[in-house]
This record gives sequence, structure tokens and C-alpha cells, in this order.
Amino acid sequence: MAPITPYEAYRSYFETMQSAVGCITHSRFVGRLPHLPQINKTYTLPLNDGEPVSLRSSPGVVFSAGQKFRIIDDNPVERGQYRATTIQYWYQFATMDGSKPFTWHWTPETRDPGQRRFPHLHIGSGLVDPNGPFLPDTLSGRHIPTGRVSIEAIVRFAIEELGAEPVRQDWDGVLAEGHASFIRNRRPER
Repeated sequence: MAPITPYEAYRSYFETMQSAVGCITHSRFVGRLPHLPQINKTYTLPLNDGEPVSLRSSPGVVFSAGQKFRIIDDNPVERGQYRATTIQYWYQFATMDGSKPFTWHWTPETRDPGQRRFPHLHIGSGLVDPNGPFLPDTLSGRHIPTGRVSIEAIVRFAIEELGAEPVRQDWDGVLAEGHASFIRNRRPER
């Protein structure tokens, strides 16, 4: 059933995020679920209160993630009166030694001139061939355009490409369902 109150929209958003990361970690998003969420107020959901979580993988990988969102009055009957809309995300995989090979950002409302408003990926210098055409110090830190990336796609990347061991057997269906919802409900990039 579509959320009809701001509280239900907030709770649905939180549960969708938690279901996705619950495929690779028992850590939780830390959100203070207000009894009466306010419309157009920014809320932040950091995974594990912003501390990286260790994934069961080889080599050892740690994961950080979070999103900022707002509850908006959307009104179309097929979605419900209220829904949550993402206004920022960050996802990062790092190694135990502190190198950060992959970081995804989307900050469409930033006013910081050093940030980019479009969704992008940062590739850590450790992944760049020092003898290749792009040297680590010239590619690292660049903003590589990606299009918006769902938390479900990031978790699937962790499992299928980085070898993170799922912590639940139904992970594929959970991620497929969440990603399909992301595709159906996303708004155009700003």
C-alpha cells in the first residue's frame, strides 16, 4: 500500500534502505524516526552512525553509506499522498588499510564550488595503473559521471563484484525488488 502519511513515507524509505544493506551487514541505518515527520525537512540516514562496517569478504572490505531525503507532498493517487525523495547520497568501499577504491556521490543541492551536482564516482589512486595514460594523482579525485545509483545496485556490486558474502539467502530478490521500486519512483536528475 502506498504511504498516505508523512510518517508512513519516512518509515517506508527507511525500511527500503535497511532491507538493501541488510543483505550484506547486520549494521543498521541510524535514523531518528520522528512521530510526526515534517514536510520538506531534510532527514539524514547514515549507516552505522557514519562508521564504516566490515563486510565478510576477501580481501577485507569496509563499507560506508548514507542518504539525505525529504518527505514531500506528491499527491498522485498511484503513489499515495506523501513520499520520500532522495536529495543526496554517498556510498564508499574501502580496504582495511584505509585506501578508498570506490566512492559514489550525488549532491544536487550543494552550494560548495568544490563539489559536483551530478551523480559521480571517484576511483581511488590504488586502482589506477601508475604506468597508464592516467596517473594516480591525476585521475584520483576526479568526478566520473554515473547517473543516479540505487543503494540496491551498490549492494549488488559488493556481492557480485567485490565478493562480499551475503548475510541473507534471499538477497537477490530483495535487491531486485528494491531496485525496481527505485526505477519506478525516481525523479529526473537535477
